[in-house]
Amino acid sequence: MKNTQAHYDGYDYTLYWKDRDYEHASEALALASFFARIGKQNSIADIGCGFGRLTPLYRKFAKHIYLVEPSRDLLTKARTRLKFSKKNTIHYVQGTVENFEEKIKPVDTLMMIRVMHHIKDADSAINALSQKIIPGGHLILEFANKLHGKAQIKELLKGNILYPFDIFPNDRRSRKNRTKEHISFYNYHPDIIDGLLKKYKLEVIERRSVSNIRSSRMKKYIPYRLLLFVERWLQKPLASLHFGPSIFILATKNI
Repeated sequence: MKNTQAHYDGYDYTLYWKDRDYEHASEALALASFFARIGKQNSIADIGCGFGRLTPLYRKFAKHIYLVEPSRDLLTKARTRLKFSKKNTIHYVQGTVENFEEKIKPVDTLMMIRVMHHIKDADSAINALSQKIIPGGHLILEFANKLHGKAQIKELLKGNILYPFDIFPNDRRSRKNRTKEHISFYNYHPDIIDGLLKKYKLEVIERRSVSNIRSSRMKKYIPYRLLLFVERWLQKPLASLHFGPSIFILATKNI
């Protein structure tokens, strides 16, 4: 691995997840549904894997796992966290969505969770992902949703009735932080993502609205198990409404 500096080097990303058990479990629900549909396969690549947070959820489904991450620090944490895994061959690759394609061969399933919001050029990114999926293989993609319920209500109260038709990405950074030194953070319109998937011959077969009850007040007063029970039943019906702050998509690459 090259000793290059990445945005998450020097930042303990594990601490970010300390009080986010509900969000993690919500994502686990979506992934469990997707992998139950996909079944076992030869290879999975996880682009932007972080410290391997999600790897225990899917490692039983593949012989070979490629963990791709730009941060050397996070890859080191992933190695430590997953060192007792004997069911798979895990390959640790330092790379980004812009350059990972030269480092791994096409895989059966390629996943990218909590990365799309850091990418300004969605077209190039989805093209790169498509290139590394075998014909008939699958893509699991998550993106931060510009049309989530809270945002739409907020804009409607402002009198912005055209907000749902504004397809341009929403840069969530403050004006002061919109520089090359600060990592990008974009919320994407679902229509843009759907259009790009279609452009690169990726057909959506299942969609999930995730973390639908993402609220510090809700998490404080509603029991964790009840939150997850409700989340489990909301993910599919709310997907068509683009309700949740996070949208998970399972797509297959057309031959």
